Amino acid sequence: MNAISNDGEVIRSVTLSSLTELLQSRGYRVERATDAAGVELLRSATGGLAFEIRVGSLALAPSDAVLDFSCHAALKVEGTLDAAVPNAWNNSRRYARLHLHGGFLVLTQDVSVAGGVLPGYVLTQMEIWERLLQDLPGFLRTEIAQVNAAGPSAMIASSTREDDVAAA
Repeated sequence: MNAISNDGEVIRSVTLSSLTELLQSRGYRVERATDAAGVELLRSATGGLAFEIRVGSLALAPSDAVLDFSCHAALKVEGTLDAAVPNAWNNSRRYARLHLHGGFLVLTQDVSVAGGVLPGYVLTQMEIWERLLQDLPGFLRTEIAQVNAAGPSAMIASSTREDDVAAA
């Protein structure tokens, strides 16, 4: 079966429609949208933070099915942000990655159903995404305060640790 179901059938691909059904069944408000490049996506929010779901690698059938999707949340950066902040997130979290892109701090998480997964797996991945996204504001407040308190040496210390790891 290609659509997400709750009856334990193996999911081998997903569509925007099946993802919409899943999220709505979990209480999310979801809207289908199209970005500036004409790519269809889903928009939702949790804890007051908006996010998008974008589809990835096409499956063989049906024609609108994909083998993976990714969740994205972008926060506008005002001023400059030390690279130590997203690096600290990435060093302490396994499932979602934080990076700077233009003037935005972007949190992303990939979800693959390639090879087949149970519905509970997809639901768990969305629960992990929700938790990480809700943890992000508190993490940023704490980490930015620590970087600001440490001053310019924070970047040097961060670079030194990375150099030590690369040399090992």
